[in-house]
Amino acid sequence: MLVNIQIPDEIYQKYAERKPERPQVAIADALKEFVGLKPGEPRVVVEGELLRKLNTILGYPVSNPTVLVEQVGKLLRVSVGDLSIELSADELKRLAAISGFYRKPGEDIAPQHKEFVTNLLKRAITGVING
Repeated sequence: MLVNIQIPDEIYQKYAERKPERPQVAIADALKEFVGLKPGEPRVVVEGELLRKLNTILGYPVSNPTVLVEQVGKLLRVSVGDLSIELSADELKRLAAISGFYRKPGEDIAPQHKEFVTNLLKRAITGVING
């Protein structure tokens, strides 16, 4: 089926940069990419420099939304050897609130989080060992 639509010249030019010989093909390819999405639902498109940064942070190439969700889920886990403990979002917020309680204004909180969680885990492990 052939459909005629009017689009602003500046948008058409962007697609012409992708495929100078056939901008219509570039437009059709873009439409195919998003055809399965429901209109009006929020979406996140990560590409270019942000995608490279995300891949670096995760240490794994993110090739689709499923991989992204899996990798973000791993960020909620504390792993020691074969033991993996998944923390809920509320538990992470609570840890952050407790570890940041004595923070001075303007102070970087990351070292406090690390020290607090490390000490908490050490005390828990010592308690289990000395049981």
